[in-house]
Amino acid sequence: MQRLTVFTFVLLVLCQTTFGAVDEIFWRNGTDSPNWTDAGNWLDVDAVGSAVEPNAVVPTAAHHVRVIGTYQQGYTGTFDDWFYGVPGVSRPGWYYGVDGFIGSPLTKASYPKALFMRQLHPPVIGEGMEAVCAAMHIGRMNFEMQGGRLTLDNGGGLLGITGISGIGDATFFMRGGEVNTGTLGVGFGGTGRLEVSGGTMTAATLGIGGGWGTGNLIMSGGTLVLKKELKFPWNSQGNGRILVTGGKIVAKALVLGKVTGDGNPNVRIENGVILLEGDHIATINKYFADGWITLPDNDPNLEVALDYDTTNPGMTTLTVIFYKSAQASHPYPINMAPATERRPRLKWQAGAGAELHKIYMGPDEESLELVATQAAGALTYDPGLLFFGQRVFWRVDECDSSGSVLPNGRGVVWNFTVADYERVDDFESYADDPNALKAVWAGAETISTVMPHGGAWSMAMVYDHNEPPLRTEVNRAFSPARDWRSGDIRSMQLFFRGEVSNEPNDVVMYAEITDGRGITGTVAYDGPRSDLSSGAWSEWNIDTAVFAQAGVDLKDVVRIGFGLDDSANPKGGRGRYFFDDVALFPARCLAENLAPGDINGDCLVDLRDLIYVAADWLISDTLIEAVQPLAPRLWYKMDQNMLDTVVNDSSGNGNHGSVPMSGLTPNTWTKPGHAGKCFTLDGSSSIGITVPQKALGEFERGITIAAWINGNSAQPRNDVIFEAKNAAGVRTLEARVPFGDGMIGFITSDGTSTNWLAYEPASDGEYKLQWNHYAFVKDVVGQVQQIYRNGTLHAELPFAAAPIAIDKFEIGRRVDATQMYLGSLDDFRIYDYALSQAEIIDAMGQASIYTPLDSKANLIDLDPDGRKAVNLADFAVIAADWMTDLRWP
Repeated sequence: MQRLTVFTFVLLVLCQTTFGAVDEIFWRNGTDSPNWTDAGNWLDVDAVGSAVEPNAVVPTAAHHVRVIGTYQQGYTGTFDDWFYGVPGVSRPGWYYGVDGFIGSPLTKASYPKALFMRQLHPPVIGEGMEAVCAAMHIGRMNFEMQGGRLTLDNGGGLLGITGISGIGDATFFMRGGEVNTGTLGVGFGGTGRLEVSGGTMTAATLGIGGGWGTGNLIMSGGTLVLKKELKFPWNSQGNGRILVTGGKIVAKALVLGKVTGDGNPNVRIENGVILLEGDHIATINKYFADGWITLPDNDPNLEVALDYDTTNPGMTTLTVIFYKSAQASHPYPINMAPATERRPRLKWQAGAGAELHKIYMGPDEESLELVATQAAGALTYDPGLLFFGQRVFWRVDECDSSGSVLPNGRGVVWNFTVADYERVDDFESYADDPNALKAVWAGAETISTVMPHGGAWSMAMVYDHNEPPLRTEVNRAFSPARDWRSGDIRSMQLFFRGEVSNEPNDVVMYAEITDGRGITGTVAYDGPRSDLSSGAWSEWNIDTAVFAQAGVDLKDVVRIGFGLDDSANPKGGRGRYFFDDVALFPARCLAENLAPGDINGDCLVDLRDLIYVAADWLISDTLIEAVQPLAPRLWYKMDQNMLDTVVNDSSGNGNHGSVPMSGLTPNTWTKPGHAGKCFTLDGSSSIGITVPQKALGEFERGITIAAWINGNSAQPRNDVIFEAKNAAGVRTLEARVPFGDGMIGFITSDGTSTNWLAYEPASDGEYKLQWNHYAFVKDVVGQVQQIYRNGTLHAELPFAAAPIAIDKFEIGRRVDATQMYLGSLDDFRIYDYALSQAEIIDAMGQASIYTPLDSKANLIDLDPDGRKAVNLADFAVIAADWMTDLRWP
């Protein structure tokens, strides 16, 4: 079954950094001077509307680059050739819009320098980098400040952090460096998030949440300096939250008000400092009293520290301090820890005034039992061996000398989960001390960091069997003796690794244990002999019942050993072995024990497996046979001669295309295609196929554009496969295989609204170094937009029905002859309706497409291809193993 992914793309306006990478940079006019301060490079902004297209110039690393204009949420036109433009100016072929934050249109006096550029990759400013912008708006994407400097209009510009409602969010990560701006807006009309964890961000004012938007400020470090107020929400149609867990906020004032729906603002302080100019004690106290500022879950260990003109002269200082409460705190194991050892030593920090600690434990948090009462200084407790995999709840009540619980001294209930094994030794505790290891494990050579199985250490053992006794062993004694039956222990697991140079490679490896009576049980490794000298770790699982069968009392184990024994078949030789992660287990689920009906792999066939069958009941594989579509409106087979400038139309409609002679190269028509020859573009020569106007017009029912595509090894480059525009210059169709981020995309517009459809390919083989057939479908009747690859639907997006008007259409580049494709195209077709999957299969030249059944519940195949299904045959497999416990041993 094909999983569909819908990806909606929203533009992000970024600044060009000194050492950043930008696809292309275009100056306003054409002196070709590389100096951005050269006045000859710039046109009067008032004349841009009639300006000719700018020449491409790439500044050197020493230049600062200034960007004017941002993506506008209220802009209803199409996003055309350029991602960036000057607000308030209108010119076909460029993206402009009125900036709601800047307000009035730009003038030469207000912004004397302007340029236009494509998207910056990656959206990060780091150490040594400097970015200079007039305004910056972050849409559905993340931007990260790691170092360096970002300046917006000499500290008077706009930094807007706002996603688009229902489409995506925007986040600015301030991790280091410096940011200087005027207005800082977070969450206006959409959802925006500012996370400050380092560096210094300076702004005139900060507004959070406005225009039915949601803004979030997360302060965990660094410094946020506001020359005016921090206002939340910015207006009555705003929402969001402020969370301060660290760092410092400096502002003239903190202005809070009701959020959307007449709710209270969500401001939470856990740590950090807020400094406000002047005396704001009364205001802050009222915010706390009204519940507009809160501490985390009313934590009794925290209290507010608020003063004016004491900690910081002339400033109100608001912070939160931790103080000693009567409750026990800081538990170990950490609260809600997913798994810990079988016999953890419980620890905690005492509450203020505690003279006795009462420890409660149990499997049910509502009915804990008192297990111990300890003196004030006893802050640990040994619970003994716990049941494998058990969830344990516990608390510590802090009491006075009589055993009465102190006021507020009743403990919080904590919990942890016991590991599903008991550790014998993982060799981590010996660190880099061979003597400490040898004191515990007799016969060990050293502690090793060479390829440990788990953690950082393993135990090494050296053997030399060229002389008697031809037996080498490492062993450990236990005092007191260990009970290897407690908790229903059933097996022992250990990992070993023999070096490839070991000789001979067929030694006998054994494991043995001894009880308190001196009875020893021994078992030899029965796995593949190649494991003993493979150089890789091998797992050895031993049923402890074999030791019991030898007479060993598993409740009284005093010794464990592993070793090599060649005495029965002397061959000589020497080498080295490593051992790691020795543990004991109850009956457990091993991969080799699974049954066909155990779908979820828990070694028990039950309702949890039957649910899989029920969820996929009667779904089947598919065999879709091709159906011949109606004749295409245009069909370019691309079988041209070397210098042809006319591209023959094989549809019979005479819609021959044209290519510019100036852009032809020796490779344009000569390379082998998917069938015959193909159209090859080098990504730099200004060449593409211009479709004649008589093939265009209005597509009332829909449109399908199909082609074989083979990208160059340099992809992804954000190149255009085709683009169409209407008579007003608005883009109505565009495909990219892929975008610069590797996403396969199809963009459509009815002139007023734009639909972005994309999906993430499974591998780069879907867009380069091999032929793939793509069909881009816009179904006006069915109100759906689709992308097919090799006959299979990969992405789908619903949209409101509207016909598609096309006045200009270019293949292999944009209508304005930019963003040329790098790769090859073949068998390009345009249909004036939405093809079905069966028709697309025919267009790609196949008789059928078989899609195998993809379901975990497909347990048995009794049918031929094209007829497999989740049915009674699979149910019978479940029934055959029903409620069978498959755990080992």
